[in-house]
Amino acid sequence: MRHVTVVATLFAVLAVALPGQTQIWRVIGTQLNNQFGGFLAPLGSDIDNDGVADVLVTSRDFLGTGLDLVHLLSGRTGSLLRTAPFGQVRSLAAREDVDGDGVSDYLVGGVGGLQIVVSRAL
Repeated sequence: MRHVTVVATLFAVLAVALPGQTQIWRVIGTQLNNQFGGFLAPLGSDIDNDGVADVLVTSRDFLGTGLDLVHLLSGRTGSLLRTAPFGQVRSLAAREDVDGDGVSDYLVGGVGGLQIVVSRAL
């Protein structure tokens, strides 16, 4: 499985392959000031089975829910695989497989608590 380096810029997430640092894909947030790419976590697992580890990225939802969103992006193409709403996300980190399904899980830290989420549930 190939891994990519993921870099966040204002309103965008870029994926680059080492060592030459050539841009592989770029995803731009669709809402003004939604802080797309505010937190990133390379998942370490390939959820969509395309041969490249996938990426988690956060944004804010200003279209009604008031919740922060965690998006699962394909490591190969940057396409959106899944989105899940959370409270106010303040940190995001991938970790080893907690539930034994062979897929890396992740931690979402927010105002008032920490949540361990299994990747298949996203």
